[in-house]
Amino acid sequence: MNVIVIGAGEVGLHLASILSREAHNVTVIDLSQGQIERIAETLDIGAICGHGASPETLVAAGAESADIALAVTNRDEVNLIAALTAKALGTAKAVARVRSQQYLDETRLSYRRLLGIDLIINPVVFTAYEIAKFIENPDVLAIESFARGQVEMRQVRVEDDSALVGKPLREIPFEPGTQIGSIMRDDAFIIPHGSSVIQPGDVVTIIGQKGRMERMQKLATGAEKKMHNVMIFGGSQIGLLLAQLLENTGCAVKLFETDRGRCQQLAEQLHKTTVVHGNAADLDVLKRERISAADAFIAVTDDDERNIMSVLLAKEQGAGKGVVLTHRPDFASLLEKVGIDHAISPRLITANRILALVRRGELHSTAVLADGTAEAVELRVNPGAKIVDRTLKEVRFPKSTLIAALIRRDRVIVPRGSDTFNAGDTVIAFAQPDSIDGLLRLFQTA
Repeated sequence: MNVIVIGAGEVGLHLASILSREAHNVTVIDLSQGQIERIAETLDIGAICGHGASPETLVAAGAESADIALAVTNRDEVNLIAALTAKALGTAKAVARVRSQQYLDETRLSYRRLLGIDLIINPVVFTAYEIAKFIENPDVLAIESFARGQVEMRQVRVEDDSALVGKPLREIPFEPGTQIGSIMRDDAFIIPHGSSVIQPGDVVTIIGQKGRMERMQKLATGAEKKMHNVMIFGGSQIGLLLAQLLENTGCAVKLFETDRGRCQQLAEQLHKTTVVHGNAADLDVLKRERISAADAFIAVTDDDERNIMSVLLAKEQGAGKGVVLTHRPDFASLLEKVGIDHAISPRLITANRILALVRRGELHSTAVLADGTAEAVELRVNPGAKIVDRTLKEVRFPKSTLIAALIRRDRVIVPRGSDTFNAGDTVIAFAQPDSIDGLLRLFQTA
């Protein structure tokens, strides 16, 4: 697939890196000559210095025959015009990353339909929803659905007293229709097998029939936990939307913001949240607001260092779960080692949503795991595909691949070696990026 990435910031580079590892033909456009030179040195992709909304630059990048253009610069207007221009030049699909709410409100004007853009994605909205999901179910680091909601994937951290610890997978009493699809241990991603042994602190990915996931989650994490008192540091759009979402769950929410004028705006838009003018990275402020009573403390300011330090301070003073917004998802494993419970990256969330569109028609949905080192993908077995009427043990799958679930006429099956693939089956698989292209070929019509 021919892909143009417009903008070589954190999101653009992350997408380009993932897509290039999957053997797509990627070209990146950016105004910075220095950034373009660094890309050319570190990634095996095309790199052009120029304005991403310029027709001349887009033509040079191959927009007339490109399969998709991803406009992910830091400027909304540039992204919208770049996506529009790419489509006008002949690019099949176009995506624009947009932060401002004015471009997302479709009650008056739909910029997506007006400009003919396939997807406008707002990292703020998706980030707030991801954090809210974690607060509602704090034992779960991530939740994704596949096969029209029939199959669910949950990433959970294994606690010291978990019933899974120390046992080979073959000895674990799995719920019917469920299994463990992957293990993250320190910085290593593991596709498990029957003799794999779970260790405390592992992040395991459980996949299976939606209604059967609760017991497997409890085996890994113990008793279910609920959040009642939540404190948020940062009155940005993410902080505001998150507070609004949590208000609807019945949580008692307290929102800290350092700018007095912004506090007034927040107080006018929030109905049940207590807005506090103060710096939550200040120990005196935290003590005054009884941080020890917080079930969760969430830092979503624009400053990664402030987020990290405020969460560590809150945890030291007795707060329950600590959640950090970071623009560097590669920090996640390090943050967890120093006591932060959950690190969330708008970059990784944005990549998930965009990758789903990139692969539409080939994959029905996808979820990026472990900062892009692995993915969970949903595929349909096409009539005439190489694997039709062959058993699992007969198919030679690419390395680092696990077939986790098979859906046949609304029935979810954890496949064994003797199970046969039928045309029309839906398959959920775990694979590393460099294996996905080979995996796709097995499912396509020969």
